[in-house]
Amino acid sequence: MVQRIGEIQERKEEVIMQRLSGELNHEEREKAANLIQRSYRGHRERRMLNGLSLDPSTRWVEAIREAQYRNLTTPRARGALERVPGPGLSLDHSG
Repeated sequence: MVQRIGEIQERKEEVIMQRLSGELNHEEREKAANLIQRSYRGHRERRMLNGLSLDPSTRWVEAIREAQYRNLTTPRARGALERVPGPGLSLDHSG
C-alpha cells in the first residue's frame, strides 16, 4: 500500500516537473490561481469557524488585548511600582 502511494506521488511529481520545465498557458495559470484562492478561502473559513479570524479588525482587537496583557504581566522592579492605597489604607504615615 505504501509503495503504491509512493509510486503515485512520484508520477505526479514527474508531471509537475514537466509542466514547470515548460511555460504554462493562460488556462493553466487561471486554474492554478483558482485552486490557490479556493484553498486560501477554505483555510480562512476553517480558522473563522474555530474562532481564529483573519480579518483586520479582529487582528487589531487581539493585538491590543495582547499588548494590555503583556503590560500587566511584565515584571517590574519594586521601586517602579506606584503605591496606590487599597480600601482602608491611607497614604498618611503620621501615625
